[in-house]
Amino acid sequence: MPEERQYAPCPTRYAGRLFRSRLEAKWASFFDSLGWKWEYEPERIDAWMPDFLLFGIKSRRIYVEVKPDHLMRHAYGKVSDAMRRFAWGRAGLVVGEAPRFDIGVCLGEIFSENDEGYETDTVEHSWGDANLVCERRYHPLQFDIISNDIRDDCFLAPGNETGKHVTACGGEEIREIWNRAATKVMWVP
Repeated sequence: MPEERQYAPCPTRYAGRLFRSRLEAKWASFFDSLGWKWEYEPERIDAWMPDFLLFGIKSRRIYVEVKPDHLMRHAYGKVSDAMRRFAWGRAGLVVGEAPRFDIGVCLGEIFSENDEGYETDTVEHSWGDANLVCERRYHPLQFDIISNDIRDDCFLAPGNETGKHVTACGGEEIREIWNRAATKVMWVP
């Protein structure tokens, strides 16, 4: 099913790269503001070209698809299909026009294998909210992603349980970081 766009994407330059859309450039600026290492359009996975690859600790990788809010649901199928076939130990993240600030800070929807707490012959996958958490005790990153729906540790720095080392980020702090990051690319051609 072809995507129906409400407006044409505006190619935008940021950090020496030309992004296909201003929305992608905003997310790149936001990732930089969080201190995350990323690569733009890193590789093709079957028919899917992820917009970003986020690099975590201990070979953790998150493939990111950026879509306007009204097209996010279109991305879920191709992301989940690619992650099931290709990305053992990796996750797929679909983000929209901005983080959601309704309950904590939610970047979007993340797709990964479930952590059932026991070994099985089959791998279960599911979608869950990708919540942004802040560094507290012993966490190697200032910001990380967690989804209590999927697993109990962080995605970029594994082994950090939510109850012990990280807490939900304050919405106002992250809203300010997002606004500054978005402003960096707002008027750049």
